Amino acid sequence: MKISIITSTYNCQNELQKTIDSIKKIKINSIVNIEWIIVDGASNDKTLKLIEENRSTVDHFITEPDQGIYDAWNKACQFITGDWVLFLGAGDTLIESKVGVFFNLLKAVNPTEYKLVYGNVRLLSENGNYIKQYSKVSINDWKNCRPALPSHQGTFQHASLFAKENVFDTKYQIAADSKFLLESMKISPLLYIDIDISNMQSMGVSTDPKHVLRVKRELLMLKNDIGYDLPLFPYLIFMLKSYIKHFLTHYLKIKLKPRTDSK
Repeated sequence: MKISIITSTYNCQNELQKTIDSIKKIKINSIVNIEWIIVDGASNDKTLKLIEENRSTVDHFITEPDQGIYDAWNKACQFITGDWVLFLGAGDTLIESKVGVFFNLLKAVNPTEYKLVYGNVRLLSENGNYIKQYSKVSINDWKNCRPALPSHQGTFQHASLFAKENVFDTKYQIAADSKFLLESMKISPLLYIDIDISNMQSMGVSTDPKHVLRVKRELLMLKNDIGYDLPLFPYLIFMLKSYIKHFLTHYLKIKLKPRTDSK
């Protein structure tokens, strides 16, 4: 069994080294058969130099201007030769002591029954301190104005889900991965395995309070595109929190901490 890991990069020299070290160690120790695909958006810092210095760890690499992370992911999908696909950001790392156990369990999964398998993801601060863990999601959790979903850093999607071109909708800047998961869940249920898979850093656009209204707009777009019924009370609470955060950050210039609830 082979795992295809996809990473998009753009001017992330400081964060990327952690991901390189993580995947290199797993490859050297032959813990898992990994194919690593990197699509770069024409970085102008030392990101490209760092990738070239570690080409023995990277199986497929292209660099050219793109329209953002989901455009890069779409480009990366053409290189997938693995059985399962995992998306890691620059700065995300696999937990070496756990991934071998998880992948052995993944081998036993029948992809005709489950095409979406996920484990736990540990959220870390920029300094590497543990903040919290994302684990099993509840289908009745609507606090983010959509059904709760696992983090993409811990979700393995079967390669058959990427058979068509442009699986990620690039009209979204934040929520295209959520749309892809929700559409995929119409084909396959989620299977949860209670094992820690990866560490992710708390620095994403979707959790930054400065972008709260952009997040709100995309989640409402998602509701219309997917066509689910959003419960009224969680919707009202979400809208109220969004406008309060926008007022505090944009008008009162108060620096709020990033969100750490389910992605």
